[in-house]
Amino acid sequence: MSTPKRLSRVSASSVKALTQCSLAFYYERVLGLPTKEWPRTIMGTLAHSLFECLRRARHRHHYDAITTVPGKVDWEASPVVARLVRWYKRKHGIGDDLIADLNGMLEVGMLLIDYHWTQADLHSVSGVPLVYGPEHEFLLKLDDDTQIKGFIDDMAVVGGIMRVRDYKSARNRFTASELPNNVQAALYQLYIWHAFQLPAEVHFIALRHPPTKRTPQKHLQIVPPASPAQLAGLETYVKAIAARVRQFTMEDAMTSPCDDLGFCQRVCTHYAPHPYWIVCRADDPTQSPVSSHLSLDKAAESCDHAHIVIERSHPGCLAHYRS
Repeated sequence: MSTPKRLSRVSASSVKALTQCSLAFYYERVLGLPTKEWPRTIMGTLAHSLFECLRRARHRHHYDAITTVPGKVDWEASPVVARLVRWYKRKHGIGDDLIADLNGMLEVGMLLIDYHWTQADLHSVSGVPLVYGPEHEFLLKLDDDTQIKGFIDDMAVVGGIMRVRDYKSARNRFTASELPNNVQAALYQLYIWHAFQLPAEVHFIALRHPPTKRTPQKHLQIVPPASPAQLAGLETYVKAIAARVRQFTMEDAMTSPCDDLGFCQRVCTHYAPHPYWIVCRADDPTQSPVSSHLSLDKAAESCDHAHIVIERSHPGCLAHYRS
């Protein structure tokens, strides 16, 4: 088992991970155990990369090429985009069935929203659109020295409100109870209030859920702006959870593990025992690992003469696994 490490700065994704499963958070963020990359997740990463790249002015001609047919996207219409997709396919062993979903995901993320922010407010002096992105990096610093870092897929001021865009490639949308209590949206809203003194409306774009006749907005889930009172309460909550994250122990890990046993058994990398390999500095292998991997081959690929590979063993989930 790896040596626990203390987290000096908290990421937005780590706060979200903690709310999902305290044990998985401990395994991944504190012990640094590797996790499995699922093909659907890899496809989501590919879609995110395309959304980011094609939003930049210098790549606009590639966007135009793949959206020539009204209402449709064809990634093969741009040789550059096609090379990137095929490279992802080969590298990650993605099946043709998932590649076939890509155009549909791109249609949702590019054509069903104001992808280029044509409706963004303009700066009162320069006339430049108030757009912050794509991939806006942020650091939220609170008065108790709490620091939370993260990235926002895209955002712009529209009608005096910061509109945050977050692409989601998951199979399931947020439930009616999950959406208003979404930790990720709350962190975005708190950061924007501190950095811009603006209310923020968070738009989750569900890439795998195109509109239907009955639900024309099925692809869009919106968290409305939080009130000042809600933001104040949220800041208190964030300070408390960040303090907990910074000094997270095994006792903390056992407090709120995921209770969806089906998810644990079918999806979670940490459910059953397995070996893994860490890459460490050759001159001091007691230091925190440089990286960790589920296969020896992957570990060896990232190793050079200044590093060594060490095999470790994960005993299985302490909350659910029974041998």
